[in-house]
Amino acid sequence: MDSIDNVQNPGGSLDGLTLLRFTYSFYRGGGIEQYLLDLNSALLAAHNMTIIHIHYKKGLKYPKQRVAEIGKGRVVYVALPPAIPKFQEWNGTARKESFFTSTIKRLFRERVLYNPLFGRFFLTYRNALSAKPLGMSAKEADELFNKLHRNFNIDLIMFHCLGGFDTAKIIELAAQRGIPYAYMNHYANDKLRHVCIREQIRGAGGVAGVSSCAVPKYIKKRFVNLHDGIDINFFHRNRTSNFSQVSFRNTVLLPARICAGKGHMDLLKAALMLKKEGLEINLVFAGRNDSEEIYSYIRNLTLKHGLTEQVFFAGHCSSEKLRDLYAMCAITVLPSRSEGFARVLLESQAMSTPVVAYNVGGVSQTIIDGKSGYLCKFKDVKKLKSSIKKLLQNEVLRKEMGEAGRQFVADNFTLRHLADRHRQYYLDVLDGHPSLL
Repeated sequence: MDSIDNVQNPGGSLDGLTLLRFTYSFYRGGGIEQYLLDLNSALLAAHNMTIIHIHYKKGLKYPKQRVAEIGKGRVVYVALPPAIPKFQEWNGTARKESFFTSTIKRLFRERVLYNPLFGRFFLTYRNALSAKPLGMSAKEADELFNKLHRNFNIDLIMFHCLGGFDTAKIIELAAQRGIPYAYMNHYANDKLRHVCIREQIRGAGGVAGVSSCAVPKYIKKRFVNLHDGIDINFFHRNRTSNFSQVSFRNTVLLPARICAGKGHMDLLKAALMLKKEGLEINLVFAGRNDSEEIYSYIRNLTLKHGLTEQVFFAGHCSSEKLRDLYAMCAITVLPSRSEGFARVLLESQAMSTPVVAYNVGGVSQTIIDGKSGYLCKFKDVKKLKSSIKKLLQNEVLRKEMGEAGRQFVADNFTLRHLADRHRQYYLDVLDGHPSLL
């Protein structure tokens, strides 16, 4: 069993701890949001602690606070007016830099800015690059943090984002008060190479991420892998609605918010290629709309190529609705440009639905390639198409891969695993000795 009620607490307690969790995400709506909701519930099932969870909420003009009693403790949700356009650009939904530009930046960063012989001469320059206007202003962050610390006496700060004026100010205030802080990266680990993040983690008691793929050399010895965990009892075919027991053999699910980096266009290209080969498929896009520009582009593309009857937009889905979609669709596809870990691939496999994805970021750690799904080289639409075709045309293979995926998730990615990893990480940061798990 792996429900919230069955999360155990071996060796070490967080009772009495007040944790500030700072994010640039919403309360619900995506992989990061669900990760944090599950994490809070799993920790509070075993510990009498207070978690202050800062997040965005659409429609707000001023911060808003509410308290939820969960398990043995409580979560104080602090909702802020969103700064999403800036944040999306920072987290990779804008167009990628050219190879030449990125190479020059990398060489300058590693050979000049952080060269042991020259680095100290560039401290002023690095400080100028160490923050961006991503969320609140420094003044707003100062006021919010001081208010929260007065009311709750914060013991530990867990950043799930870094790089902004607001996080820089909170780090400064934490240092003045002797409050330790740690960072967790939810994106591909190349994010750790950015100067603004590199500078802001200099004083961190711990640095973690959702996968151990491509961790920069400078941080490898300090890095902790805190990959995802899901409720495998919730994500089970026995829990789905009666309607979702109906399987749509040629239906493919892409469970990701609509934005420039999630691969909707690549899946559409693969669908067009299959249509030319005589295999008609249906596509279900499930996720909130974060870009009207991309949404309109997809709509126009489906209209242009006569796919309007085969493409369905499910919008933002509750966990229950998404679970039903996993059960109804033949396969789940995630052709993203960049992923930290790809929680939806775990959810799909837990539902015994095989997966196909681009091998980017930490995706390779979420799939047993060739056994629970297929990994494709980034932008290899032909391989994406052939992998989808192979699964759609072979029901026995789909079943075998589905069963293998379910077992893989149960063995490695449960809520118990998630809670235990974070509990030990927080204790190590508080003790001043973050360990590799």
